[in-house]
Amino acid sequence: GQRFAIRIEGAEIQRDGITRNQQIKDIRLQQPSVREILNALVVRANPIVTPGLSDPAQKLVWVPVPANIGHELGVLITTRQAALQKGYKLPSEFIAE
Repeated sequence: GQRFAIRIEGAEIQRDGITRNQQIKDIRLQQPSVREILNALVVRANPIVTPGLSDPAQKLVWVPVPANIGHELGVLITTRQAALQKGYKLPSEFIAE
């Protein structure tokens, strides 16, 4: 089968002032999709509690690995600011309606 990689862009996260390791625990999801798991992880690892993924204070985001930087199936964990600067397409849950 094909590998699925989750790559944490540490330098981008640090540039946005997120330097403290966050403990992520007590995630309880019933038969979650990969998308639901990723959303739960970035919400819990965000430095402050936000009302939702589309809130600008939700600094941590995930994006599908763009074809121009790799052909692996997977996602990058980065910041909203870095994703916008690099032109990555944010998943719909991170975009305010």
